[in-house]
Amino acid sequence: MKRGQLTIEYLLILTILIILFTSISMDLMDFSSQETLQIQTEQLSEIHGSTLRNNAEVINLQGSGSKQTILITAPPDCGYNLQNTRLVLKCMSGSPSEEYTGEEIGDISDLNVQYQGDDIDSGETGQVEIVKN
Repeated sequence: MKRGQLTIEYLLILTILIILFTSISMDLMDFSSQETLQIQTEQLSEIHGSTLRNNAEVINLQGSGSKQTILITAPPDCGYNLQNTRLVLKCMSGSPSEEYTGEEIGDISDLNVQYQGDDIDSGETGQVEIVKN
């Protein structure tokens, strides 16, 4: 009887430890995935902003009517709102990257070019045309 009781107590302690370990691990994985998504959004928007700005500077040096089409993919939890001289991030509410909503990327207001195209939804690939006025 004592051996059976001892075995049951060890199994009970082991079960509690496994449940505790699983709970802590899940919290850490959730935190890690949110941080990763936020960093990914930040990095993608910086890369897209640089790419658009560099291409706009090249088009600005060319003749009137010059244009170039660029494909960009929006981050998984944010989209791009395309305006004449800039792209604005629009992130989903409640997403880890929500704080980036309204951030402007690829501002070309000081150049004689503008963006044309449609808004790009989160996770989608869209075309952005850079056109010289």
